[in-house]
Amino acid sequence: MATGVLGTNQHPFMNNAKRTMSKSRSKIIAGISAGILFAILGGSPMALAIDSNVSLSDIRKAKIARIIKEFYDAKENLSDPFIQEAIMAKVGSIMTLEPDSKPLSKKLSNVANEARKAAAERYPWTIDQIRKKAVQEAKAKFKSVDRGEYVTVHVQRGRDSQTVSDIFYGYGIGGNSVRIGNKLPIAFVDLSPVDRAKFDASFRKQQQSLYIQKRVRTYYRRKSSCANEIFLRKLRELASENEKRGYIRAWGEWRTPKSVTERFIEQYITRQAAQNIASDTNNNDGTSPDDGAQMPPDSGNDVAMSKTPATQNKPPTVPLTNVDTQLAKLKDKIGSLQMEIASSRYGVDADQGFNFKREKAFVLMGCSGEEVDLLLKKQLPSPNTQPKNGDESIAYATGPVKSVTLSYINDILYKIHVVYRIAPMDIMQDLLARTVERYGKSIETKEFNKKEIERLARLKKIKNLCPKGKHKFNKKGICTKCKVKKADLTQAPEPLEQFHHWKGNVVSAELHFKLSPDKSDFVLFELTKEMPGIKKEQEAILEEERLKREEENKKKIREQYFK
Repeated sequence: MATGVLGTNQHPFMNNAKRTMSKSRSKIIAGISAGILFAILGGSPMALAIDSNVSLSDIRKAKIARIIKEFYDAKENLSDPFIQEAIMAKVGSIMTLEPDSKPLSKKLSNVANEARKAAAERYPWTIDQIRKKAVQEAKAKFKSVDRGEYVTVHVQRGRDSQTVSDIFYGYGIGGNSVRIGNKLPIAFVDLSPVDRAKFDASFRKQQQSLYIQKRVRTYYRRKSSCANEIFLRKLRELASENEKRGYIRAWGEWRTPKSVTERFIEQYITRQAAQNIASDTNNNDGTSPDDGAQMPPDSGNDVAMSKTPATQNKPPTVPLTNVDTQLAKLKDKIGSLQMEIASSRYGVDADQGFNFKREKAFVLMGCSGEEVDLLLKKQLPSPNTQPKNGDESIAYATGPVKSVTLSYINDILYKIHVVYRIAPMDIMQDLLARTVERYGKSIETKEFNKKEIERLARLKKIKNLCPKGKHKFNKKGICTKCKVKKADLTQAPEPLEQFHHWKGNVVSAELHFKLSPDKSDFVLFELTKEMPGIKKEQEAILEEERLKREEENKKKIREQYFK
């Protein structure tokens, strides 16, 4: 998974719940499916073995993109078969263009099914079987005592605790306390849960029920954890084997280096064609410098990007006289920047925009409000167009994306928030896997893995760990016998609502999703991408402008006062 980040800190535009138990087998199995989500994010012991370095596929893509960009920058005609042959020869000198063997190909849902089947072989008990065993254990653990029996109970009153051993004579007045020996009546609330269950019938029934539920839940949690481990191992083996065979993971599929090279060439050809069309149209639109038309400043790519945030006093917007011409220029500029980003950045830093497929436009963060309107609405700014600040939302009635919110500061796009429409579980798992494949492990996942390593290390140091159920924990949650911490005995549960963050050199991202109470479906899936550098820079510019205006106002008031 790609989590490494390469390149400078500047952007190209700047240069220019609680789980409920069910009696239904399907819902518990669905819980296992939801557990695989945590595995996809890397949050399981098996994931600790998976490194977070840049993948071999990303390295190969970057090498191919750089080779093609060399020809593009040299203004070679990429449509020329001889040039394409030269590119292929150069790529072929560093990697096999067409591997001999075919790639292993499996859908994520199929891998998950295989993992579930393998886990089912290791944990074959049915719900009825595990429940029957749990009932027997609960009755043995929480059992009643009769009058006249000799009992030992643990009493906790505030900070004082003691052990009382004597004959159980009966109940106190009101039936909420017990008389043991010649001691004063002991209230139920002062007894430990196990001891209280010996005398309080309703409490005993409740504790037995909770134990049974926990026992069943624990069994299927272990089954889920097993499925997670197998699922991750299979994905890792699949990726490793395909990369060994010479394939590249690109655009959601395993492709040959030749196929990836051809696709990159096609994209660059499109950029060249758009640039040529824009250039030809601009040279034949009936205007010239002598006609009084304002020429765009030299941007290094024959495109004027309006309101560049890197400068404090932004230049006036260049008059746009032809929508098609300016749109072609802008798309060419963004296309070139996309190629540059793809060949120099990885992980979250490589995801700097959003593809508005319905509008057939790709919008990069760092664009001005006018440029976004040109891309999405195909319209030029009017003389009364106001700079954009705040949020602008676009909603869709159909399709995977429910809505997209674009956030501006000082007329510069710096954040994109995408809300996805909820689909069946396997599709949402695939979407989650693709996100993690692009970004790598989140900050939360890395922190979870770190804590898990520390927890397992602490357990490993315990030489004489007490058998399960034999621990005696003190107030601090430490076993008085083996000294193990109670919190170290189990892995942290998977929450219903999760936030995962990625922080690159130029881009930060947040993934927010929420599962249904039984963890069988998603109920929320949102992704936010932001370039904090743009926001920080523009806030500084706005603050400086505010202070300047404030000083000018004070100066005017002073001049008028002393006239």
